[in-house]
Amino acid sequence: MKPILRIGLVAMLTATAWTNDLAQCDYVPANGGSTNTCTFAFTGGGMSSFGCAPVDPTFWMDQPGINVLITFTTPQDLPGVRLWGMNTDDSAAVQLNGVDYAMDSTSAAILPKVVCGASPGPNGVKFVDGFIVGANTPVEGNYSYSDVVLNATGVSSIRLSYVDGAGFGFAGALVECVTGVAEPHVEVSRVYPDPVIDVLHVEGLRTPDAEVRVHDRTGALVLRTVVRDGAIDLRSLSPGIYLVRLGTGAHEVCHRIVKQ
Repeated sequence: MKPILRIGLVAMLTATAWTNDLAQCDYVPANGGSTNTCTFAFTGGGMSSFGCAPVDPTFWMDQPGINVLITFTTPQDLPGVRLWGMNTDDSAAVQLNGVDYAMDSTSAAILPKVVCGASPGPNGVKFVDGFIVGANTPVEGNYSYSDVVLNATGVSSIRLSYVDGAGFGFAGALVECVTGVAEPHVEVSRVYPDPVIDVLHVEGLRTPDAEVRVHDRTGALVLRTVVRDGAIDLRSLSPGIYLVRLGTGAHEVCHRIVKQ
């Protein structure tokens, strides 16, 4: 695993798109064994394949008592899990550093799903009563995987446990790892109001539900979420100056904002 690159605000330009090498560095697959980033301890269950090459095989969870403990070599900020094939009858619980962690739109974020087959609708999973639950019914099917990112810092371990349902797959862990920044090119977008008190509105994005990463003045990542209905909820942030990064890859756009 390559070292994390902290990006200072002075190195960024407002409303500028950057090409970052992000995708492969974030994901630690469940079948990859121990790495210098994290280890997996599986209880019950076993590995199963369903024909989705980017995540096959996954750790299949379909009975009470089945769980996976992810232990990080060094504490992580905003880590997450990748889940495969959850339906509305499936649910999972999360513990953070050994303590129950209620899942909702404030404590975690769901990134856009990746489809490997039949998976109608825009979402792969959702949060219900503090649990992660599938967004599609068993009849509809959900041949997709979703990344769920925890809005927490200093995370030493995550335990994901089966709660209910016919079964779903744990595909692996997510860690923040930016490996490089290329030359910028201009791309138009707009965020407002600035200064902002609670909700930041976004216009001009190519992808309406773009991924969002927010950095403080030291370059530390403090929030990871997605744009929802043209808005980003920033109420969890303290007053200060932040860099808001919208999207990934060639179409990433950065804005400097002031949070009141």
